[in-house]
Amino acid sequence: EALAAIAPYLSPTARRQALAEALAAALAIEERYDRVVALVDLAPHLSDDLRWRALHEALTATRSIPDESERGRALVFLAPHLLEQHLPDALADAYTILDPLERTPALSALVPRLPEEPRLRVGKDVIETARSVRPPHYKAGILAAIAPVLPAELIPEAVRVTDQIDTPYDRMHV
Repeated sequence: EALAAIAPYLSPTARRQALAEALAAALAIEERYDRVVALVDLAPHLSDDLRWRALHEALTATRSIPDESERGRALVFLAPHLLEQHLPDALADAYTILDPLERTPALSALVPRLPEEPRLRVGKDVIETARSVRPPHYKAGILAAIAPVLPAELIPEAVRVTDQIDTPYDRMHV
């Protein structure tokens, strides 16, 4: 944020140098989640080639986070900023998260960025996951996470699965 504030006052050469140093510093952050955050925050200020590198490195760092919950949160944070060419890898990475309650928010963050066919495939997959998961509050949590980005043609099926939730509170959550 400090760099963004002073960048307009730097000469083009000084700005390029400062951004290169900031990128090097972000890449050197050992804690992977923190590295993802730093790289994503820096990316909009970089030239196209360095932006690609920063986002690629952020995706690589995300992929290497061993904790599923933290990896899922990193994907949620990263998804809106990814370049189109990174989306297939990010989607594959989201599917490496085994816990559906951790995986669904990551998929939901990616869905709006995906082309129509993968968007529909992911939506159907999440609905099927919700249909098969127990207990009811897990089902509700999964459906609630995908609902805001669910393609319109899948809403009737999501409503049918929601109607199968036998607890009113959990059904209302969706």
